Amino acid sequence: MVRGSSTASRFQGKRSSAAVFHHTRRYTFSGEGMKAIPSSILSGCMFKAFAAAVFLLTASSGLSAPAGPPGNRNIIRVVMDSNYPPYVFHNKQGQLEGIIIDQWALWEKKTGIHVEITGMDWGAAQSKMQAGEFDVIDTMFRNDKREAIYDFSKPYARIDVPLFFHEDISGIKGVDDLGGFLVAAKAGDAVIDLLKTHGVTNIVEYPSYEKLIEAVRDGKVKIFTIDRPPALYFLNRLGIQGKFRETRPLYSGEFHRAVLKGNSNLLALVEKGFDAITPAEYRTIDNSWLGTPLSSAPYVKYLGYTAVAIAVFVAGLVVWLGMLKQAVALKTHKLTKSEERLSLALNASRSGIWDWNVKTGKVFFDSNYFTLAGYEPDEFPHSYDEWEKRVHPDDIGRAREDIKAYLTGAAGSYDSEFRFKRNDDTWMWILSQGKLSERDAQGEPLRFTGMHTDITERKAAEVELRESETRLSLLSDNIPDGVVYQVDTGTDGTQRVFTYISGSVEKLHGIAKEDVLRDAMLLYEQVLEEDRPHLVELEAKAIAGMTPFRAEMRFRLPSGEIRWKLLTSAPRRLDHGHLVWDGIDIDITERNLAIEERLKLEEQLLHTQKLESLGVMAGGIAHDFNNILTTIIGNAELGLMRMKQESPGINNLRMIEQAAKQAANLAQQMLAYSGKGTFVIEHLDLNALLEEMLHLLEVSISKMATLQLNFDPDLPPVEADATQIRQIVMNLVINASEAIGDNSGVITITTGYRDCDKRYLKNITGNEGLKEGLYVFMDIADTGCGMGKDIMAKIFDPFFTTKFTGRGLGMAAVLGIVKGHKGAIKVTSEPGKGTSFRILLPASGSSAEAANLDDDTFDWRGEGTVLLVDDEKRIRDITREMLREFGFTTITAADGRDAIEKFRENPDVVFVILDLTMPHMDGEQCFHELKRINPDVKVILSSGFSEHEVTLKFAGSGLAGVIQKPYTFSELKEALQKIYGTVTSG
Repeated sequence: MVRGSSTASRFQGKRSSAAVFHHTRRYTFSGEGMKAIPSSILSGCMFKAFAAAVFLLTASSGLSAPAGPPGNRNIIRVVMDSNYPPYVFHNKQGQLEGIIIDQWALWEKKTGIHVEITGMDWGAAQSKMQAGEFDVIDTMFRNDKREAIYDFSKPYARIDVPLFFHEDISGIKGVDDLGGFLVAAKAGDAVIDLLKTHGVTNIVEYPSYEKLIEAVRDGKVKIFTIDRPPALYFLNRLGIQGKFRETRPLYSGEFHRAVLKGNSNLLALVEKGFDAITPAEYRTIDNSWLGTPLSSAPYVKYLGYTAVAIAVFVAGLVVWLGMLKQAVALKTHKLTKSEERLSLALNASRSGIWDWNVKTGKVFFDSNYFTLAGYEPDEFPHSYDEWEKRVHPDDIGRAREDIKAYLTGAAGSYDSEFRFKRNDDTWMWILSQGKLSERDAQGEPLRFTGMHTDITERKAAEVELRESETRLSLLSDNIPDGVVYQVDTGTDGTQRVFTYISGSVEKLHGIAKEDVLRDAMLLYEQVLEEDRPHLVELEAKAIAGMTPFRAEMRFRLPSGEIRWKLLTSAPRRLDHGHLVWDGIDIDITERNLAIEERLKLEEQLLHTQKLESLGVMAGGIAHDFNNILTTIIGNAELGLMRMKQESPGINNLRMIEQAAKQAANLAQQMLAYSGKGTFVIEHLDLNALLEEMLHLLEVSISKMATLQLNFDPDLPPVEADATQIRQIVMNLVINASEAIGDNSGVITITTGYRDCDKRYLKNITGNEGLKEGLYVFMDIADTGCGMGKDIMAKIFDPFFTTKFTGRGLGMAAVLGIVKGHKGAIKVTSEPGKGTSFRILLPASGSSAEAANLDDDTFDWRGEGTVLLVDDEKRIRDITREMLREFGFTTITAADGRDAIEKFRENPDVVFVILDLTMPHMDGEQCFHELKRINPDVKVILSSGFSEHEVTLKFAGSGLAGVIQKPYTFSELKEALQKIYGTVTSG
């Protein structure tokens, strides 16, 4: 690393709760609280005496701590890079350690001033130093830019930056030999600029030294350049240092300590403290992290010290010898008990002890070591080689590297897992932990002591756990429409941290998995604001009862799309009190859309079924009603025929006739609504029809309403039934009058025509099947109260009304009539601003002609026998009377079977009037049977249904005519005249 870089990735170091750094050097040892058992009480006492002698010798060196902190300073705050091994880095416990940490600890002892050390990202360290949050910054290179900011100490370490290359590559001597090679470097290091100035552009950058060396280990990179100390550290830690070579340094830098510009007193204090540390003390620190040099010269002085210490020890030993003899027996007894307890503990923990002489290769294995693997005690020799023979071939390389890393100082502790062969040739998993308990005079490892523990069951559980996690991951990541998650909400249930979420979250929520794990609120903020209170309520209830909940929520994705999710989540409380939610959210948008579409279809189907049911009912009622009206109208007309003009009852008969015809119109409405009405279609001038109705309309509306007519003089004719059109006009005008109510208002009837395209026809009621073309329109508009959208949506429903008393089919019948004429209705309205109905009817290509109505009903006469077939006796009776007036003899039959028999018995029948709907044998079956008996028979079908419908049903079968119930004398005469081929006027 080049300290000229300001963009390096680091982790912030942790401080003690007292915010003061206290340095102690420790090694991790297996079995918490366990220490190596001394071979005898005597050796333990010798060690204590030796330590006391060394302490006395050290005290005489004259390097004692100052009496008080200079300058009245009690504490110094130091900041530095947190990841520059072996100078400074975090150990497995998250604490800072390394050469610089030990140096500052010794500085603290020398000066008596407490040191507070913080390690962090290098860029952040510089920023906080310049902001005045720290007194001293360490691990800094000196350059021109920093000269203006800091005062620097003397350099205390030289850092080389060489090129490293794999042993498979040759010919690399310097930067000029890198042409065509891929070179790795740490992002932000100044070496990148150096490479580029020499024409090297094929550079891959990594965010940290560790990531770079991991890429080297994985074979992704074979040439790289970083600072030499961290390079050697990480290469050794990964066990690949032997596979790489290095060149001469490309350049070198120096470590300094620095204070802010002008703070010379503080810098002098720092320098004075480090000057008080002797070269031997510096070497001791360096050796503990960098290893001991092969030369033994630096230890000559210490051998002298040792000799003095031994002399002091011998003198003291003479004095203590007697006392020790008395204590031996007691200590031996205690040691025996201690060994028994230790053996029991080792058996319980399935562990065994080993003690290895690194120089000789001899290893002491206790009895538990043997029996744990199924061997007899001392069954194989106590040696390192014998141990290696029983380690699994696939694990021995890693086991050796673990030992080497610890003994060379590359690893702070020794923890190694490997498989070990049992006596039955099966394999057991071993956790081996140890501590370097003794070094030789040159500081080299001598005695390495520890224990191994059977972790076979734990490893099996780990394998099972990994497989389970893999299965869960595969399952959760491959749920096509689901996201599996686990959220930790802390002890109070307020914080939200995703501890697990499946990868499908990116597809279903549009957020990267890493972003969700970093910030849980990114996902929760997708819940629509109006749905969040419901989610909070459900979670509160679930926590209160520790029960799961299910809810459908809407999420707004980053794209803006709103998706429905089914949330299923269950809370549980962990041992340490944290509340955790396990759940899954499933995208149910398509399901909900399908349900919504299905409900719409069901609603439309129900509406259609309702209309069909009402249509069937209306048609049936109209059919039966027409039978009754046929009797009423026929009798009324016969009475008028036979009564003299001055008769007092003639007016009553006329009123009966008028009322029956009104009832017939109502029946026609029902038939029109049911789609089975009959229209007398003619070329109709809509303007002329409205002018004829003007007087009737004026007397029908409220006195507060004014009627206005606006006619287009060039209006094309329409093919329509005049009676039905009159009914539409009357219905709409009366409705308009009622909408005006007691206020003054205007009802306007406007006619016109226009070409209608698909766009225009799209937004009008009853537009199914309408074709583009010329349409005549009639607008009936009022200035009344108007309607809201909710009312407009229902006006064509049968029996719907806004009045206190309903008017039957109402607008539903109007719509049925318009649709029967292949037209449509457009409604516009607004509360308080009136309503307008536009009736659209297709324009006819022919000109309208005035109807030539023949009122000379009773002058036409016929002769012969008529077979009248109807299941209603009243209709048979009145129609027989009518036929008698026309000069015919009538034979009646009550159903189709009866008609067939009488037809066979009376071959002189000139024609048959046949009802269409009858029991036993209906009119259609009877018609075909009559035609089979006599193909030339003339049959008039009598029905309450549409003439058009009946004609289509009997097309091509030789039907003589159709007469619709209820029929009058004139309508019956016209049907009879058609049979005889004559239409007369008298």
